[in-house]
Amino acid sequence: MSIGTSVHVTNTPTKAFRVKPVDTTESVALGPSGYPVYTFQGETTRHIICHKTASTKTNCWSFWPPVSVSSSNGISKQSGIDGELGTFSNQGVLQLTLNGQPLYYFTPDLASKNTTQATGDELKTFGSIWHIVATG
Repeated sequence: MSIGTSVHVTNTPTKAFRVKPVDTTESVALGPSGYPVYTFQGETTRHIICHKTASTKTNCWSFWPPVSVSSSNGISKQSGIDGELGTFSNQGVLQLTLNGQPLYYFTPDLASKNTTQATGDELKTFGSIWHIVATG
């Protein structure tokens, strides 16, 4: 994982789901694909809230795809990203974790192809709140 600086963090396009307005520029953690990553409040590797399902209404992964890696060998993070990086097997995917919390991308971020924009911070969907992984 690396750090993206001057990333525009917002949730303006998704006003209906936001817990509080966010519109800032900050340094955030980027996954292996170069896009900002998020955690889901209250979720751990032992308590998964965001599930892959067959129903379009309940398929959390269609909006929040897991940050996956091919192997836990050689995973690393840039200095400035606090916490311990790890992996776990989640529904057939080797998912990256930070401090025991599964990491996700946000589909609109991926679709924009803009790695300097994060549009899913402080959104309440699928029963909890999403948070961008900010770096210190």
